[in-house]
Amino acid sequence: MLDGLWHILASPYLTLLLLSGLIMLVLLTVALPQRPLTAQSPSSIGTLWLAALRERFGTAADLLLALGLVDIRNGRFLRLWLGLLVLHLIVACLDLIFPRHFRTNPDATTVICQSMDVEPTRLLEDTRSLLATAHYRWVCFEEQNLIHVSRATGGLLAIYIGALTCLAAAQLSARTGWWEEGVLLRSGQLLALGHGTELTVRATVRNSEVGAPTEQQNWQTELSFVRGNQEIGRRILRQDQTVFFNNLAFYETSSEPALLIRATDHDGRDLGLRTPETGNTEFRLVSLRFRAEDTTRYIVDPGLSAGGVTSRASPQRGNERYVLVPIRDITLRLIFEPAGGQSNLAGRFRIEAYRGAEPTPFFRQTVSTATTLEIENDRYTLEPQRYAVVKYGQDFGVVLFLIGMLVTIVGFFTTVWRPPERLWLVVGQDDGHATLSTGGVYGDCSKIVPWLSAALCAKHEGSHSIAPRSRAEGN
Repeated sequence: MLDGLWHILASPYLTLLLLSGLIMLVLLTVALPQRPLTAQSPSSIGTLWLAALRERFGTAADLLLALGLVDIRNGRFLRLWLGLLVLHLIVACLDLIFPRHFRTNPDATTVICQSMDVEPTRLLEDTRSLLATAHYRWVCFEEQNLIHVSRATGGLLAIYIGALTCLAAAQLSARTGWWEEGVLLRSGQLLALGHGTELTVRATVRNSEVGAPTEQQNWQTELSFVRGNQEIGRRILRQDQTVFFNNLAFYETSSEPALLIRATDHDGRDLGLRTPETGNTEFRLVSLRFRAEDTTRYIVDPGLSAGGVTSRASPQRGNERYVLVPIRDITLRLIFEPAGGQSNLAGRFRIEAYRGAEPTPFFRQTVSTATTLEIENDRYTLEPQRYAVVKYGQDFGVVLFLIGMLVTIVGFFTTVWRPPERLWLVVGQDDGHATLSTGGVYGDCSKIVPWLSAALCAKHEGSHSIAPRSRAEGN
């Protein structure tokens, strides 16, 4: 029973089954939103996440919850599947390096050679000598008159080791890796990176080429790294590119316009400002983030998108923001208008002021540089800026994962180039004749079987090669 279980766990067909299942699970986690750990306990975040899920999928949301399809990433089933895959890969590696005795069924063993005047032990010895001359790897079990023969199994072993390395890298990333996502950086802003790095970064967002069109790819962010009071290095960050510094990886997801607003009365006292996102909280300085494209933006974002955060759509556009001045009962509507053509301007902002619930603005103005506007005896200072959305962190598992992928790919192409061969040879007696039989054949062994049969028969007079057949057929 244990031998049967061993060979099931070592089967390459089980490899295909487990890897196919893992790919399906990964595709499900990409296609469907996965509930973050912070939303799994009864809390306001969990309630919001469920509300956003039902808003997006309607009645199908309850089915996704019942089947556990939104908890695959953090669920027990995925961990169980990965555990079974690791066990299989370890057993498969051991089976290639230290093959175990295959219990062949005598009624189904295929006879390939018979000898009338040779003892089984001599036939076993001659078989080993022939295999050595043909550069086959063999392991002999003399007590059972068995020989395990293999050739070109290095590619298969590399696939197993590479897959194990990738799984180990994923575990290392989960245990030791960390990432900070959606970090907003404005020009001149200082950000403490934390996580024991003792580093502070200063950002400068600018157009990379003077006179070049203000396309998204032309903007770059210069990161200056400071430790204590000393600058220790700089890196240039462009969208969709990764840079490294002090074992940290930095990746810019976007670079888009921002606007700083501050309001004071005629005596220079600050006026409280609100936005729809901040509710009743008032600020003296408001930083508004815009998107260059005229697409629907998202206000609430504690995590719905696959692998990310929930998002709930607002009718407000990405290039449109609102600022409330409660003490004056004034609402400012700010619209970003990208610069077209070869202009080096980042764009311009259209400001409209509304009084109370009036549908038409009583004030309109367009600005493209830092300026101060006077609206009903109050002064509004506007400073257009550019911000970068950055993801940074540390993950040594990525390097290990790339190594594992490289080993797996090399093993795959090696296996395609030279398919592995594995079989068991059994030396025994049948009606006083020494016989050589096969059992447990894996791969294309169509060349070794007739070659070995012909070589043994040529070496021993009175021996003869027979067409591969089962012993049952011979009786």
